Amino acid sequence: MELKAAFIIPVQDVADSCRTGAATNVIFGLALGYKSVIIPIITIAVAIYVSFSLAAMYGIAVAALGMLSTIATGLAINAYGPISDNAGGIAEMAGMSHSIRERTDALDAAGNTTAAIGKLESFTIDQYATLEALALMWASWPSDSGEGPWSGGYGDGSAKGYGS
Repeated sequence: MELKAAFIIPVQDVADSCRTGAATNVIFGLALGYKSVIIPIITIAVAIYVSFSLAAMYGIAVAALGMLSTIATGLAINAYGPISDNAGGIAEMAGMSHSIRERTDALDAAGNTTAAIGKLESFTIDQYATLEALALMWASWPSDSGEGPWSGGYGDGSAKGYGS
């Protein structure tokens, strides 16, 4: 199957679901969105499992730090989006020729796409940062038995904790 066809088929399915009403379209769009994240979720789950198997909670913290290494790409996408998105408006306000406006329409579409990707990227970065903080907190908690900070004690069976 051609790559273009792989992208066109879901779009045509969503368009077909519009014929029966808005509710069907929303449900179909949600289902398609959930379907699109299956592979990333499985990949992240496998990375967390392998890192935990190799180095316990510290391994998860290191894996989350590796996932956070995509920040530079996310920031670049966030910076490029508004620039390319506004190129058409700037060309129109400057009174440039119609041929330039045709070129900036392609940039406008790319800008809209990068804006959507950038929003998703920032949400993902927040999740990885939270995972990083929790894993490092858990890994550095003083405990001999491997229990974490929410176990109610220090691993020796006592109920010592905050303020005790």
